[in-house]
Amino acid sequence: MKKYFDFFSEKIKEIDESKIDYEYLESEEFAELFVKGAEQAGRSATDKKIRRFANILTNNTLLNSDDRYRTESIMSFVERITDLDSFVLISYGNPNFQSFRANDREQIIKRVNQLAIFLDTGEIKKDKIIESVIYLDNLGLTWVNEQVDNTEQEKGEIGRAHV
Repeated sequence: MKKYFDFFSEKIKEIDESKIDYEYLESEEFAELFVKGAEQAGRSATDKKIRRFANILTNNTLLNSDDRYRTESIMSFVERITDLDSFVLISYGNPNFQSFRANDREQIIKRVNQLAIFLDTGEIKKDKIIESVIYLDNLGLTWVNEQVDNTEQEKGEIGRAHV
């Protein structure tokens, strides 16, 4: 819990004081979310995940924060995904710009490993990345059902084909 509090304190100090909603910081809603975040952070195995919980809460402290109503569901989601899952999601990019698609399996694997190396976590095995893609697809968060070679693939087929 100390790391969670330290990460939260660190992030709050980075925010311009005129942008902080001090009334919200003193509210019962904030106190409840802080405790929930601390509980989830306490069950987290990595500093990255603990930092994510602190970031979620920090974003709530901003004046006119529009996402407060989603905080609990966001925290629940963050608790359920691994660091690798978050790498895969980042590697997919923005679906509106079609930056990376699941039908380009090798490009996803390359991008995830570039991110992992950049973040100094080392290279990740191909089968673990494919497993994560399938998991995220089952949650409805990725788009592995894109048309490939003029044939439709079944859900998760990208993970089973050519591995």
